[in-house]
Amino acid sequence: MPPGSQSFDGHHPVRTLLRLLRPSRGRIALAVLTFVVKDSPVWLLPVLTANIIDTVHTHGPISHLWINAGILALVLLQNIPTHILWVRLSSRIIRSLGTELRSSLTHHLQQLSIGFHTRTGASLLQTKVVRDVENIEQMLQQVAQAGTSAVFVLVGALTLTAIRVPQFVPLFLLVVPATAVLVAFVRKRSTVRNEQFRRRVEQLNMRVGEMAHLMPITRAHGLEQAAMHRVRG
Repeated sequence: MPPGSQSFDGHHPVRTLLRLLRPSRGRIALAVLTFVVKDSPVWLLPVLTANIIDTVHTHGPISHLWINAGILALVLLQNIPTHILWVRLSSRIIRSLGTELRSSLTHHLQQLSIGFHTRTGASLLQTKVVRDVENIEQMLQQVAQAGTSAVFVLVGALTLTAIRVPQFVPLFLLVVPATAVLVAFVRKRSTVRNEQFRRRVEQLNMRVGEMAHLMPITRAHGLEQAAMHRVRG
């Protein structure tokens, strides 16, 4: 039995995804650490730029100016190699997950009854193994980049604000929960529509597969218009 074939739970997709990612815990930790270093210019640049401006405005020691400029250059230069390392690590994790998912799905499909495969059709099964897994990979790529960046930018902003201007911390504590509630509300409303859209795409793929399979019969009996209307519907 392929690894991960017992990990699927349709009622808890997030829990299932975490189970599938469990074998890659070490690589995920290294990727997150790399991302923190790579993304550090996002929340360090405003601080270093402000220090440089304050030094010039207050006619501070020239050494402070060179120290901040050196740190600024170092932070910017490290972004290139760490970004390459981040892309390599995250791509390997996501591709390994996609390979495991396709292997597990193929194993499950082999165990289903002949009646199920007769009712479902080959095109729909191909969609699940190819397109649905590809959607999961794209989702993980977006979450890995945008989600991780959002978390660490928030943590960095809170930390720096608490150190330099602690009076603004309550504002963050109010805005972040309000944003989370708004996202949860929008997600709840869009889940049903996304599910309906996914099923319609599966039906479309099944109809296109039937049309391609029956093309010689359709052409022989002059039923091109009927096949076209069936797919268009």
